[in-house]
Amino acid sequence: MLRSARAQPKARDHDPARINLVLQSGQSSASRAILADVIVDDLRRAPLFAGLTDVQLGKLSCIARPVTVPADASIFVQGDRADAFYLLVEGAVKVAKTFADGRGATIRYVRPGETFGESVLFTDTYPSAPRRWSPAGCAALTPARFAASS
Repeated sequence: MLRSARAQPKARDHDPARINLVLQSGQSSASRAILADVIVDDLRRAPLFAGLTDVQLGKLSCIARPVTVPADASIFVQGDRADAFYLLVEGAVKVAKTFADGRGATIRYVRPGETFGESVLFTDTYPSAPRRWSPAGCAALTPARFAASS
């Protein structure tokens, strides 16, 4: 099992069922506000975003959408068009790569508070494929939406 030398983020204190209820309730301003608060809390816990102010986290939450990953599902496939990168909120994800000769390799295991799929910032396609390793919930961050909202 891969262990990180740095401290792991604290366990989540909000209920995934609450997020699903908010998502199912439509786009009322109240439901959007609850969802934004949940996403800001998730972003705040991530080391990548630790230096951001509440205002900056709020702007970032506007481009994030929650993603729940079912058992043994791919979050995206190697070679897919890259349109978002992900913050793992709960669970664990294994990132793997298939080489041209058919061999595969595990690149890394992603833990809560870590990001993956950052290639969206540099290239048009994903160079690897993350799969759910344990029950996982993510926040998908779409840079194109951020540029449009700035």
